Amino acid sequence: MKQIPTQKVRAPEIYGDYWFNSDPLTIHAMQGEVILLCFWDYTSESALHTMAFVEEWARRYREMGLVVIGIHSPEFSFARNPKFVENALQRFGFHFPITTDNTSMMRDAYRVQEMPTIFLLERDGSIYLTHSGEGGYERTERSVQTLLREAGFHGELPMLTGFSNVNEIVRSTFERATPAIRTGYLHGSLGNVEGYSPELPADYTDGKVYIEGKFYAQGNWFAKNDAIEFEGDANEGYIAFRYTGYNVGVVMSAKKEGAVVFVLQDGKALTSDNYGDDITTDEMGNTFIVVNEPKLFHIVKNTVFGDRTIKLIPKDEGTTFYSFTFDTSPASILHDVGDNSYRNN
Repeated sequence: MKQIPTQKVRAPEIYGDYWFNSDPLTIHAMQGEVILLCFWDYTSESALHTMAFVEEWARRYREMGLVVIGIHSPEFSFARNPKFVENALQRFGFHFPITTDNTSMMRDAYRVQEMPTIFLLERDGSIYLTHSGEGGYERTERSVQTLLREAGFHGELPMLTGFSNVNEIVRSTFERATPAIRTGYLHGSLGNVEGYSPELPADYTDGKVYIEGKFYAQGNWFAKNDAIEFEGDANEGYIAFRYTGYNVGVVMSAKKEGAVVFVLQDGKALTSDNYGDDITTDEMGNTFIVVNEPKLFHIVKNTVFGDRTIKLIPKDEGTTFYSFTFDTSPASILHDVGDNSYRNN
């Protein structure tokens, strides 16, 4: 039987709005190179996990012929600001070329449905591998090594990057965290019985019966299509939700630099055993977030998987909540990928 070769799909060209860590690059100009593209968003916890691996691959395979490009395609309008993207690159230590896709043109061209999504391109610019979401790291890295060999690299390849804690893989198989909660009225995650008042300030009453996957508002709030903004006076309103998982992240912005949001878990202030990297404490034991720029804030880092409630109490009018995210890992993988994380090839 005659075999018909699988038709190759050529990767669309990349046209970035802003470039970081590099002059503008094009796929056409890089013909003959193995290219890895990663679509990501600095407000996405999942994307940040994957970008840690991408940074490591860029470091270890750069001299072997791999070109890595990050494409920042923002979920929220504030993340189109190149200053905030640059701050994120410095904060997380991403040093490979990164461009922005503020109009979602490249995201649409590549038909990206989920952040993060990786595309691995052959030397002729055709797509060799696609992976959406977290995971698949070993398969992706093996494919990188395969293409580098085919491109003519004859030296010794490193062992594959791996998790420093294998238990995280087992844990993520059996423990399911609450899916992300988005607050805008287009997403319909408000649990209050009165429902949204789109594009209007309105008073909301928390019934204090919480369903996992919903959020509940108390006080005066302005409902936007992708967020909910506090319109009341200090300490007169809050957001509450119930979740299952270890860690909690909140995407927030504020009209006032230095805006404060108090954080309670199960009705109590956080402690040194469970507060996240972005939590501040005062002499009274209060735990809060200081919002100096819009981003993903890591507020809770529990050591035990469980079912809990969070209350976020904004002090300043104009504080805006976009989403709440949860995961099953008690430790961030951003700190687990590096020179000492290897597995046998």
